[in-house]
Amino acid sequence: MLKQHTGKGIYQTMQKAKLGIDELETELLIRYVVKEEEYEEALAVIDRFSHHPVAVNVFRNYYAELPEGREEMACDLRVIAEKQGAFLFALKTTAHRYLYFGSDEMVHYIGDYRQGLNDEEILHYFGFKDVATFTKKTAGSIDQLPSLDKQTLAPSCVVCGVAVGEVHILGCPVEQCPWCEGQLNRCNCRFDQLGVEEMTDEELLERFEEVLDQKGRIVFKPEQNPSYPTTGEDPGLDMKRD
Repeated sequence: MLKQHTGKGIYQTMQKAKLGIDELETELLIRYVVKEEEYEEALAVIDRFSHHPVAVNVFRNYYAELPEGREEMACDLRVIAEKQGAFLFALKTTAHRYLYFGSDEMVHYIGDYRQGLNDEEILHYFGFKDVATFTKKTAGSIDQLPSLDKQTLAPSCVVCGVAVGEVHILGCPVEQCPWCEGQLNRCNCRFDQLGVEEMTDEELLERFEEVLDQKGRIVFKPEQNPSYPTTGEDPGLDMKRD
């Protein structure tokens, strides 16, 4: 069941505190891994991505696990693919390249970048038909892939994290209603379309999603983002008619 909306002030404070702890952990891990003369440079790399919690977690995972036991400085992080707040990353170190999967919930080390990606579930999730399609996508230099650096970051939904042109995660308060163009999780169109007074169970939510897909959902555009910070929690659809 989709969660109800939580107080954005409390949530933001918790998120900022968590991100601060993650960064502190990463700084300590870096000190044990990189050469003393590289320490400030390694911190500067992390700072470039400090606005993005998923990126921070990938760096922290790298320094905590050290693939193949290689003690090298992480130099860059590039995006191979992105879908609904989940990322397929290429992480660049001093002498090696690695593949990572990252989301708000988890970070998973996949393997050496040069060996490619053979996990069919991950391939299909990110829209790659097969290994050959992925190999073609990553055949060039890592530096040609999009960056999460705050100077070049493409806009995404501030709540559910989808990219421009993607459909919002159902329940995202930023999503517009295709019937009235209001706020989808606040307007009464969902009740009118289903002929009910309240959303009582998961089955009704699934029915509404089907009706919504048939109508045609409004994909994310940068101008949909509110001008104020908002929660990253999934607020869900209000269960009763206003």
